[in-house]
Amino acid sequence: MIRLMVSNDRQEAETLKGNLFRAGIRSEIRGNPLANVLGIARLEVFVDERDLHRASKVRHELESMVSAGDA
Repeated sequence: MIRLMVSNDRQEAETLKGNLFRAGIRSEIRGNPLANVLGIARLEVFVDERDLHRASKVRHELESMVSAGDA
């Protein structure tokens, strides 16, 4: 699996994971052990390497929707 996104916001990671699921892309949310030791909340979303292109599009669409909502 390959890392798609890093975030310190669990809701952001969960939202992306849900969108990936709806697109038929399997994903995992993992904590970063080194960051945890340092007391930093860091979540990483991983996808299968063969799904990376489609997953990147899903992530971009989500970021575009969030940016549009901020405007």
